[in-house]
Amino acid sequence: FLCRLPGFVLIFFLALFLLSGIDLAFVDEAKLDDFYVYLKPQYGLYFRTELKFHVVVPVGYPQKAPKVTADTLIYHPNINRTDGDVPLSSWWGKEEGFRGMRRLLAYLIVILQSPDVLHPVNFPATLLVDKDVNQFAKNVELSLKGGVVDGVQYPRLLPE
Repeated sequence: FLCRLPGFVLIFFLALFLLSGIDLAFVDEAKLDDFYVYLKPQYGLYFRTELKFHVVVPVGYPQKAPKVTADTLIYHPNINRTDGDVPLSSWWGKEEGFRGMRRLLAYLIVILQSPDVLHPVNFPATLLVDKDVNQFAKNVELSLKGGVVDGVQYPRLLPE
């Protein structure tokens, strides 16, 4: 629900940049339209992990949404569990204020704390968020420890 907040409230979540470790790295320093975002959540279910997202900015940006892929596969309602796709078309460009890289980065941070259950791509995870948030949290922990959840083997992201 947090990703549906009005723009002035969403500004507050930009302060999460101060609370969440964020690094950017360009695939090619000469091209600013292809880069990686590294997130290190400082709290929540994904705490103590480093998550890598690949962002490709299309011709037609900002009217066209960037292509975002989670290179670090995690169990999450808004991340495709087979290819890591993070669809943005459900909210990108619906309102003028929802365009821009700061909004994109804020969205990635916000969905890690509060999944956008209105626009899921991992339906089993979304059902658990609605029905049994404790089991959802257990599945996240199992996945971060390198376990199998819903038939998918996840990489170990938490230290031993």
